[in-house]
Amino acid sequence: MRQTYWLAVVLGLALCSGSAAIAADSGWRALIHPEHLSRVEDPRARALAVLDHIGAQEYGYDEVKMVRELLAAETMVRPAERLLADWRCRSIQVNRLGIFSYPNFRCRIKRVEGEWDFRKLSG
Repeated sequence: MRQTYWLAVVLGLALCSGSAAIAADSGWRALIHPEHLSRVEDPRARALAVLDHIGAQEYGYDEVKMVRELLAAETMVRPAERLLADWRCRSIQVNRLGIFSYPNFRCRIKRVEGEWDFRKLSG
């Protein structure tokens, strides 16, 4: 259970902090559509803003508090190699229509020919 929570936090924060690593490479800006820039530069703020608009009538409203807690979790710098393992993962998607939480599944993060590889092993 603990690995599931931390993987969700680590992957979420990797996405949030990944923009800093991406920002070091100015070449990506030539490829991205301007309207998508905010999704890369500040995904945490974007997710929090979407949560502000999820009302009681939207799907998954009862999970707003949990998602806010995940997004508010303190970040911890760890070596990326610590992600290389088998994990129990979970996908939580947030948009203006609601919060869509999917069941846990098994996954693996490894390096293949120097590149990061994420594999869904079940579910």
